[in-house]
Parts: sequence; C-alpha cells; structure tokens
Amino acid sequence: MKEAAGRGPVLVLPTFPHYSFSSYGSLEDAVKGLEGVRLVAPYYNNDTFTELLSVRINSVLEKSGPSAAAILLTAHSIPESTVRKGDPYISQVKEQAEWIRARFPGIPMKLAFQSPLGPVKWVGPFLEETVRALAKDGIRRLIVAPLSFTVDNSETLYELDLYLREFAGKMGVEQVDRVPCFNAHGDFLDFLLDYAGSQLKVLESDETPA
Repeated sequence: MKEAAGRGPVLVLPTFPHYSFSSYGSLEDAVKGLEGVRLVAPYYNNDTFTELLSVRINSVLEKSGPSAAAILLTAHSIPESTVRKGDPYISQVKEQAEWIRARFPGIPMKLAFQSPLGPVKWVGPFLEETVRALAKDGIRRLIVAPLSFTVDNSETLYELDLYLREFAGKMGVEQVDRVPCFNAHGDFLDFLLDYAGSQLKVLESDETPA
C-alpha cells in the first residue's frame, strides 16, 4: 500500500464484511498517513450484500427441502474482553443475522460462533451447543450459512464442512448442507465493484472543501 500512496485515490476493500479491531482496525493502522489511500467502510449492512447471501441460503434450502430443517448462521468468535473494550463486531453480526432472519419467516434459525482459541473466554453460543439443542428439538436437516467468511478458508472447509458435519451426525442430524462462500463468484465481484465506486464518491465528497 505504501507504493500506491500519492498516486491518486486508492481504495482498500477488505473481503470481510464486518468491523473488528483485529481486522478493519489493523487495516486502519496500515493506511493511516498514506496519501490518497482510503479504507472502504464495512458492508455487512448493505442491502445488496444481504440479498446476495439470502439468495444463496434459499437456494440450498430449496435443494435440501424445508421439512425438519433449520438455518444455522455462523461467525468467527472474538474474546469477550475485546467486546468490553468497545469492539462492534458481535453487535454487527447479530444485526446482520436479524436481517437474514426476517427473510425466512417460519424457518427455525440460530446464530452460533466458532473458532475460539486459547484459555480466555470467547463470545458464544458455540457451534456444538447450538447444534446439540437443535437436534434435541427434532431438527434433522441443517443449512449452515457463514456470515463472517466471504472466502473459503480452514474455518469453512474443515471446521464447518468436516468437523461440524461429523458432530451434527452424532447428535442425530441426518443432513448438513453449507451455503457456499462467495469466493470469486461474479455477482459478489460485481457487488464489490459497485460498492467501491459508491464509497469513492462518498470519500471524495467528504474531502471536497466547502
């Protein structure tokens, strides 16, 4: 990014949709003081992004069948101590989950957090306890939709696709289908391009002298 500084407006567009100290906060520090380099705002609450994710969830739901099905929204957890310091990530994830919930009335839906690490307390509820409760309620088909991952990684390919599927099976869940991450899919790239363009206009208007 230092190489791009001073060469005109440069937008840094992260693929993670929410703000957290460890993600967006780190990027804010990285671009601070770099001439012409700007960080695009989080897009977790963008209507187009929410619709893209909802369409993907609905597609998987229709293929698996709605009978005895539930939607499990997942997001990477963060330490509780980070939330107490003012990190807005968890509240943004919960806000996004409510918008998704509104698009699927009548379908059981839960939000769970994943990937805690180390001895400190992390924000829950976690995957295991949530799936266990859903299975106890008679859920036999699970649609897993990652909220904080737009690109596949070990948390989706291993933790959700392998570990969670095996755990859910032991709990009595017969079918687990994960909503694919956007990765380099055309509609997601189109959204990012449009969003970056709209953000550039906002940034330019904010910097225009009155």
